[in-house]
Amino acid sequence: MVIVLTLSMSLPAFAQGGDPPDRVTDREVPAHIGDLRLDTPAQLDGISLDVLSSALAGAQGDHQVIIRLSAEAGTVAFANGRDTGRARATAIAQQNDVINAILALDPNARVIASVQAVLNAVFVEVDASILPQLAQDPRVVRIAPVGNYGSSGSSGIIVQKRPGYADESCRSCGSQTRGG
Repeated sequence: MVIVLTLSMSLPAFAQGGDPPDRVTDREVPAHIGDLRLDTPAQLDGISLDVLSSALAGAQGDHQVIIRLSAEAGTVAFANGRDTGRARATAIAQQNDVINAILALDPNARVIASVQAVLNAVFVEVDASILPQLAQDPRVVRIAPVGNYGSSGSSGIIVQKRPGYADESCRSCGSQTRGG
């Protein structure tokens, strides 16, 4: 009985045979959309928009941004069978180096938070004029604006409280910022 049931469920799958249709390459793009396709990826003064978000291209004034970095985050290390403690330490070292580079470019920059577990990133408030230069740093994978989800501090996001980063204005958000 079990064999008959198993065969009855598996035989229709084998009977289909061949590769399934490719739903992407077999479709034609409407002409009005196809005409909009760029021949090469967009660039901004030598900066790939893959690194610097188009929402920040040409931005002026102070902006809160997330800067994703190239070192492996803890969960990625765990998923790949590597030492999560070492990955976290490497991420923190990279973050400190990038934060120092940011402060060299913009002494008024403010570190909002940093994360290493799920993502290797720092959240900073910086003058947007330094972002194209920062996007050229090989340690930087992506720079994007931070969404403003409210100021209640109830987002539930856990960030590391970094020693040496303190600011009264951010005590309610669960992170610390670099003080002067």
